[in-house]
Amino acid sequence: MPNRSQRHKQHEQGVASDGMTDNIVALDHALIDQAGSANVAKNYAFAANSFSTKYGPLRYTIASVVAGAVVNPLPGITFVESTRTITVNKAAATYTVRVSAINEDGYVKTDDVDFVIT
Repeated sequence: MPNRSQRHKQHEQGVASDGMTDNIVALDHALIDQAGSANVAKNYAFAANSFSTKYGPLRYTIASVVAGAVVNPLPGITFVESTRTITVNKAAATYTVRVSAINEDGYVKTDDVDFVIT
């Protein structure tokens, strides 16, 4: 296995040590859209095996997607990384949350989950 420096250089070139170009972090199980009630906290903990990587542990971040733009999470949308739990406590609307899984070398894979709040 290449060392961290070699992997970083390969990342800059867009190719992993095993020749994969876009599966450095893989989405193994798509996140599941959620439904909830307005102004009532809706929790969604995505599975630990949703994403995988060959290179070190994963860390997770979230962002909101508003009119196609990725922005910081909106007020009323929170995330606890240690449990992979997203909480949405908002008025009626559809909210898209983008989850990013990032490995120790900075490779990223994302998936969106819609929260349909009525």
